[in-house]
Amino acid sequence: MRNDYAAAGRYYERILEIDPNQPDAHYNLAICLARIGRRERATEHLREALRLQPGHAAARQSLARLMAEPQRAP
Repeated sequence: MRNDYAAAGRYYERILEIDPNQPDAHYNLAICLARIGRRERATEHLREALRLQPGHAAARQSLARLMAEPQRAP
């Protein structure tokens, strides 16, 4: 099975077009974005997931991990 994070990301973007108040969709989109190297956008969606659901432990952990990782050179 192939990990197609870009396709999965488009799926979550569509969900958020329909209802932008879905913290799990923001979280899952952030994971997809992080996997394809779009760290800044991933951070935005993790923060939005936490705004919508402050107790979202997975989003909090992922944001902390993402912020702790050194920025990779292009």
